[in-house]
Amino acid sequence: MGRWVEHARHRARGLVAVGDQGCQAWVLTLGLAEILFPQAPVWVAVEPHSMAWVAGQRGPDRTGDRWYQWLRQWPGFQRVVSDAGTGLARGVKLRNAARAAAPEPGQAPVAPVQVGLEVLHTERARPRVVSRRWAQAAQLLAAAAQAAQQVAHAQQPGLEARGAAGRARAAGGKAERACEASVPVDTAVEGIQAAWAAVRPDGQRNDRAWAQAHLTAALGTWVGAAWDKVRRLLHDARTLHHLDWRHAPLEQAVSDPL
Repeated sequence: MGRWVEHARHRARGLVAVGDQGCQAWVLTLGLAEILFPQAPVWVAVEPHSMAWVAGQRGPDRTGDRWYQWLRQWPGFQRVVSDAGTGLARGVKLRNAARAAAPEPGQAPVAPVQVGLEVLHTERARPRVVSRRWAQAAQLLAAAAQAAQQVAHAQQPGLEARGAAGRARAAGGKAERACEASVPVDTAVEGIQAAWAAVRPDGQRNDRAWAQAHLTAALGTWVGAAWDKVRRLLHDARTLHHLDWRHAPLEQAVSDPL
């Protein structure tokens, strides 16, 4: 029984290899990710339209040369959705250079691979800063409430209440300003989510110009070093490439913008 199972396993491995090679030519878009583990990173590739898992590899590293060798498995892919990792970006750059210098055998020269940023890392970084802002406001509100209790205690007969009242006013002012500064942050978050969406609130198809205007307005309310990572990702032109990709097939099919 063991020999039969081993023989069947070897035959199946050969069939899987042939099937993978045949299907790789049909992959046009790749969702790439690096899962970091202590021993070695794990590379994952997914076809985002079907959510089919098309490849996975453990390490040994995340350099651009390694990514380039890995990306050579897919001869016809046109787009990549990934994070802003430098190694991955270099791998795509090397792949574009190789395609331009020597097209695949039997194929006409293809356009450079386009890279769009996924929003996962931006979505993870943003709530942390927002929750931190509201947590600070909550702490100031608690301090203001405590100062108000101290005023009530100091107003007893025979006690001086002016000092406690001044501290209470100062604490209340800080809490009020913190809350007022946090409310526009939530409004800006709604604007960013609308900018990422495929359809605008008025029902029209979203485009880069409309989305960029909302991102610019939102980023104007986010000041401070805590927002540096989020601002950097949202300022990256690749963040809105998914909107360009939605419009491209329509523009190729119908020249009239209406």
